[in-house]
Amino acid sequence: MVEGAGGARPSITELAEEAHRIDRLRLDFARKLRLFIRDRGNEDFDGYDSPIEVLRECAHMSWHGANQIFTVAMHLDELPDAGAAVERGEIGFDHLAVICELKSSLRDPVAWERVCEAKLIADATERTVTQFRKHLDKLRHALDAQGFLEDQVHMAENRRLSLRRDSSGGLWLKGVLDPAGGAAVVSALEPLARRSGPDDDRPREKRLADALVELAEHGSGVTQLQVTATLETLRELPGVPAGELLNVPVSARTVERLSCDCTLTRVVLGSESVVIDVGRGRRIVSAPGRRALQARDQTCRWPGCSRPGYWCTPHHLVPWAKGGSTDLGNQVLVCSRHHWMLHEGGWQMVISGDGRLLLVPPPVPAYCRGPDLPEAA
Repeated sequence: MVEGAGGARPSITELAEEAHRIDRLRLDFARKLRLFIRDRGNEDFDGYDSPIEVLRECAHMSWHGANQIFTVAMHLDELPDAGAAVERGEIGFDHLAVICELKSSLRDPVAWERVCEAKLIADATERTVTQFRKHLDKLRHALDAQGFLEDQVHMAENRRLSLRRDSSGGLWLKGVLDPAGGAAVVSALEPLARRSGPDDDRPREKRLADALVELAEHGSGVTQLQVTATLETLRELPGVPAGELLNVPVSARTVERLSCDCTLTRVVLGSESVVIDVGRGRRIVSAPGRRALQARDQTCRWPGCSRPGYWCTPHHLVPWAKGGSTDLGNQVLVCSRHHWMLHEGGWQMVISGDGRLLLVPPPVPAYCRGPDLPEAA
């Protein structure tokens, strides 16, 4: 039996009241941190590089916890109603932190003007923190699709995996994946990591490790991913929400890439997002078309890449969702890396008038040149 401070087991109401008191203390702490930063300017933190480092070293906080408090401190003055909602116990401090993270992530200040603080608070009261974060990720895509894409591109470009042998020959793995890459790995491993019967007493970590080895030894074919997106998202229309991959929001470009070679199933939603019709699945690239494409291209068509065709994915030169046909002439085989570059990476592959395949790099940002300094002459 778990006992409270008074000797009796606490009720759910008492636990909720205590959690509210803790939230108010965290709110007051964020206000004090804001005063600490304001009084000291942007550089003077008693030898520490930043307020986050102060919290990590002096308040014994994790990087995530320190960054969360810092983000709230920097935006609390601009969100008085959300702060008051925490004071009243209508939303939690973590809900407030998610709202502040949204404001901090929007690179275009005009985008925030389209956000209604009262609506965010109302949404937060109806959702858990996890559900609310996912909701605001979708909202962020609608407000700033380019910034959302750039963050996902950054995560994909920073995929890391290190393999290290120990003295006994065992292999240690350590790494991090972006949401789309992580979803592909989870989708491939989860079916293989299920318990094989009532006598399978392996812990989950053991089953996942065994699944990874099984996939490497016997795996073949294409991992099946369930992507949920509206047609408007596929067409990258302005103000549309992000797609979803294993309940993780992903950019419209990622959805576009995954839809190049997928089984498309029509799902019709009625009022309040209730499913009223599910159509039969059909492949965008048919099996005969896939074989013809592999016979023609044989390898990845990206110049200089020799990845064999059976490791490659059909890529639509004009995306299917934007009116591109499923004819062989609108498709080329590209490997996973180059397929990502043609969608999230901003590259284009086009056919010239004389039938040659050309690569168009992503646009380079233009920077205005400042006046030359006389001293540099």
